[in-house]
Parts: sequence; structure tokens; C-alpha cells
Amino acid sequence: MPSNPSARIHRSVASVVALAALVLVPGCDGSPSGSQASTEPEAGGATIVAQADERQKNTLEGVAPPVRPAAMDDPGPEGAVAAAAYFISLFPYLFTSGDLHEWEALATADCAVCTQIADGAAALHTEGGRNSGGDFEVLHALTSGQDGADGRYIVQLDVVEGPSIRIAGDGSQVEQANGRYPELWVSVVRDAGSWRVDGVSFGSGPFATPMAEPPADLDDAGRAGAVAAAANFFLTYSDAHLTREVAALEAISGPDCAFCTGAIASVNDLLAQESTLAGGTASVETAGADVEQVDGTYRVTIDVVEGGRTITHADGTAASAPSSVHAGIVVTTQFLDGTWVILEVELP
Repeated sequence: MPSNPSARIHRSVASVVALAALVLVPGCDGSPSGSQASTEPEAGGATIVAQADERQKNTLEGVAPPVRPAAMDDPGPEGAVAAAAYFISLFPYLFTSGDLHEWEALATADCAVCTQIADGAAALHTEGGRNSGGDFEVLHALTSGQDGADGRYIVQLDVVEGPSIRIAGDGSQVEQANGRYPELWVSVVRDAGSWRVDGVSFGSGPFATPMAEPPADLDDAGRAGAVAAAANFFLTYSDAHLTREVAALEAISGPDCAFCTGAIASVNDLLAQESTLAGGTASVETAGADVEQVDGTYRVTIDVVEGGRTITHADGTAASAPSSVHAGIVVTTQFLDGTWVILEVELP
């Protein structure tokens, strides 16, 4: 995986194209402003498949739509977050069922990305195809409040898209790109007592999904084990924040690792302040990791996704931070007495 942020943005656009059934989605540049996409096709690119009144909806029977959350009745930030999460949950339903009704009811007429995604789903079903799988799991959601006087909220979602396959009209099947989109932005606005979506940006991604178990290669004393050890450190760090327990983190941290000491202190601070953390789930890109062996140690360069997170303090106050992608983190590690130990972590 490239560690160049500009390469990420380029790949992000390609990923959205794949997600949107090969419909070009211009303007998805990883920021909320990018969600206001132009409908003008790029030279040599794809065009909008069909206008709404030209679509032939091939609805697949027996596929239930997502349940509309009751929180969408709230006119404030809670309702905005619920509306954004619900809208994105409709994405796989579009491509599985071909039913565009709820998606189009929520999207405003000037949301170009929303229209292009709906066109892609309609085109797929018109040709007798459909998707299977690809459900979205929201790991964390946040909004900083109203963006301007028009009551608009910009919501950031940290989501994981499950595996899916594209089933063509002739029965052939193709696996689709999937993974984590930690910076998925949705612009929602209150209109006549209801929430509407007027912009979407998938941001950077897809990235590796968070691991449920430690990496399999931790017992390897060579290159593969070093990469696994680097990834395992950040997974352990993430878990320590959620559980407020540092024993596992201390067990893999070298005594002279300054970053490790700071990481352990940050967890202990949460415990001392009786604060809790929600979100912050880490995932690590290890494919194509750069590994350098120096005098029995390994320097592993990886990219780490730090999920959006909210800290709630003992007095009930809370503070949130959006997801972030840290490219080019260098982890120095060594295999000592049958265990990988982290000697230092260098941020770019």
C-alpha cells in the first residue's frame, strides 16, 4: 500500500467508482466539500446511466430494507447522525434489491453523488444483475454541530463494508472491493420536519478491516513476524484504551520505548480520570509494508487508521475527535526470548 497521501486520494476515487457500480463519482476527494460533486462527465469517463424517469426498477423480492431508526425524529445532532447512518445503510440494499424508493426520498435533487449511485444500482438491475452481501457496520459516528445558518450538519462515519459479490444477469459472479472507510462524510439538512441528504464523500479507503484476533504470524521470528508485531502493537494499544487495562501493552513494550511509555500513560490517565472511550478502533495496512533489517532488529513502515472516538468524562462532559489516517509510521521491533518487543515507534 502506498504511504503517499496523494496516492490514497487517487485510490479513494477509484474505490468509490467500484462501490457505485462503475458509475463515475467526481468530487469525492476525502473532504465534505468534495461531496458537492459536479454532474459533468470527465473526458473519456462514464456518464450518468439514466435519469430517474427512465429507470426500470427490477426489485428483488424477499430482501428487507434497513429499519429506519427512531432517533431520526430528533431535529438536532442525534437525529442528524442517525439519518446519515441510515442513509449509508441503504447503500448495499440498493444494489441487492434494486429498490430505490427510500434512497431517493432522502436524497435531495442536487446531491449528484446520490443520483449517480442510484443510477448505478438501477443499471445493474435493468441488466438482470444484483449484489449479494456488502452490509455496512458503523464503528463510530460524530458531528461537530450545525454547519452554517441553514441547519446543515456534516456527519463523519467510520464504517466497515462487508464482503460482497456482483451477480451478473448471466449468473457470473465477481467479488467486489470492500474494507474500511474511516472518513465517510454525509451532509444532512432539515427540510420540512425531515432529514435530507445533500452530499456524500467516501473519503479515503478502503483500508484493512480491524482485526478481531492477533495477527497469525506473531510466532515467526523473521520478516513476517516483524510486520505482525508492528500491527499487533497498535491493535493492543487500541484495545487498552477501550478496556483501560495496560498489562498486554506493557508486555510488548520495550523499556526504552518513549512512544510506548506515552501510550501506556494515556491509558492510565483515562483510568485515573474515570473517563471512558468509545470508538477509536485501529486497523493497520500491512500489505506491501516496507521492512528493513538492521543488526537483528526490524524497522517496519506501516499505515494506521485511527477511528473516530469520543471520550466521556466522569462529570458527563464529552469530547470527540474524527478518524485519521497515519501514513508511514515506523515501528522498530526485535524478537527476544520468543516474543516480539517494540523498541520504538516513530510518527511521520
